[in-house]
Amino acid sequence: MELPPVSTDTTPIRLVNLTDESLEIPTNLLAAARWFASTLSGWQPAGTQPPARWPDNNPWQGEYEPPLGQVVTAEDAAALAEALIQSSAMFEAVARLPAAEKEAALMETLSPGTAAKVTPTVMKYGPGQSVPRDFRMHVMLESWIEFFGKGAFRVGEASRAEQGAPADRPRE
Repeated sequence: MELPPVSTDTTPIRLVNLTDESLEIPTNLLAAARWFASTLSGWQPAGTQPPARWPDNNPWQGEYEPPLGQVVTAEDAAALAEALIQSSAMFEAVARLPAAEKEAALMETLSPGTAAKVTPTVMKYGPGQSVPRDFRMHVMLESWIEFFGKGAFRVGEASRAEQGAPADRPRE
């Protein structure tokens, strides 16, 4: 199992759902959440629908980033929420592991190169090393799960109220 390239881009990405609720997630954490959901919990990304004003002569590739107003369908959002529920449970289980078991599990699960790179960081900062940090992560994941569980959403677009006019609603 390989980790994605680590991004330090903390620029917030705004997500807006059908009821005009919004959620801001730092770019690097949204990418990490998608990686956790797909790699650790089996989420199969369905891809996104093009932004409302995407030109017809430019084929849409279904990318989740960069944030252009693309739409994550209700089905994909629900699957992402479910996968993050599973990831959250896994983090809680890892937090309770003794250090030696945690390290052994990382060495067994990850490729040797990845394990060598991430094991020291996980052992120092990962689940179970800081109760306040674990709690913050849990609260963050719960808020994301709740938002994604509400259905379709746009990625990187202002709410209809902020736009000052009715906007296309994400398709369900």
